[in-house]
Amino acid sequence: MRGKIVGMLLSYSWRSKHKEEGKTGWLMLKVLGFDFLKRLPAFISARSGGGKLEEDDYYISNVAVYPEFRGKKIGKA
Repeated sequence: MRGKIVGMLLSYSWRSKHKEEGKTGWLMLKVLGFDFLKRLPAFISARSGGGKLEEDDYYISNVAVYPEFRGKKIGKA
């Protein structure tokens, strides 16, 4: 498998992730209205689960392994 492309990673810079979190918060407020305030503690808890990103860090959003390479613990690695 050395030298072969076996899948893909989707990642965001710390700055992009911060902007997307802000947009998500505003969208949730728009859709849920004041009910969003009731759900805010759960939203904050879910957001903090991934740890804090520092400047120049990247957040891995998705990992995909092509079907012919699955089951070899590539995604886990």
